[in-house]
Amino acid sequence: MKKKRRIFSRRNIVVLLVVSTAGLLLFAFIPVGFFAYFVLIGPIQDARLQKRLLCNADHRTLLEECRRLSKQVVIDNPDKGKEEPMGVVVMRVPDSELSKFRLVRRIGGRVFVNIDGVVSIEGGGTMRHFGVDAYPEDFREPFSNYDYGNKELVPGLWYYDDRYNRDNNYDKVIDGMLRRNRK
Repeated sequence: MKKKRRIFSRRNIVVLLVVSTAGLLLFAFIPVGFFAYFVLIGPIQDARLQKRLLCNADHRTLLEECRRLSKQVVIDNPDKGKEEPMGVVVMRVPDSELSKFRLVRRIGGRVFVNIDGVVSIEGGGTMRHFGVDAYPEDFREPFSNYDYGNKELVPGLWYYDDRYNRDNNYDKVIDGMLRRNRK
């Protein structure tokens, strides 16, 4: 007589259990990882960067460094850059070029220079976007009613934050952080 081959042999059951357990763990931990970054870790990193920008930075020194960086990048790389969807040419400043700019490097964030020489130190990226824009001394508005940002920190250095669009009282929060900076 022919011996029947069992479909559910011990070996098949063990392989099936191992594969299904690994699959369940994978599908359980991927969403947990996204949740941990976007809900827990990302906002903590954003708050730290926001504090460094608003409370720990000397805004006049930051503006001076950004203007020096702008001159260096625009003069050294006049044609380099990536065209954004809005038609703005933007150059990401590599970390190696930031070595001479202590305050900009210490603050952190992503640093960009657009073709007009405006330096942006950008934070966020999880659930919000914020940062500062440092305008060159000879900057001219490209069009009337140009939006510099939400809050002028010093003449030529503007803070922007998308929370201004959602919270009418957010200006008070930022003013409180700036008052702590002045102390």
